[in-house]
Amino acid sequence: MFFRTDEKVFEKTPDLMIGLVVAEHIDNTGKNARIADLLKTEVLKQQELLKEVSLKSLEDLAVYHEEMRALGINPNKYPVSVEALLTRCVKRGELPLLTDAVNAGNYISLKYRMPVGAHDIDSLTGDLEVRMAEEADVQNPENTLDGDALTEGETVYISGNT
Repeated sequence: MFFRTDEKVFEKTPDLMIGLVVAEHIDNTGKNARIADLLKTEVLKQQELLKEVSLKSLEDLAVYHEEMRALGINPNKYPVSVEALLTRCVKRGELPLLTDAVNAGNYISLKYRMPVGAHDIDSLTGDLEVRMAEEADVQNPENTLDGDALTEGETVYISGNT
């Protein structure tokens, strides 16, 4: 497995920084109660902190909005991942508990208000890539979440076509 970033992404945003952390030998079955409790507590904390706040006004998110605009993505139409998580916290007061890797990634994303992607590399269909969405990505129904579909040319963090 490789982690790649297409050079076209850096042509649009030359100062973009992308990090990768690999953790091995983790039980990723979603049964870690400590991780689940951390996430649940953080969701409620963010809900309380943001109950009277417009997410669009958060300085923590402004840098991501600027980068998305530089990539040709409208952040009002396609919110950055951490903003989407924060929106769910405010509206629902909960997030679904998924695998431990995803739960931990969501916890870190909320706590530090930064986008985090988490994958179980044993389940990936291809290399991890940051690139522009292609027609095959757009046509894949797994890439539509809550009625929000990918558009060709949108910058994506992806494995294979999902």
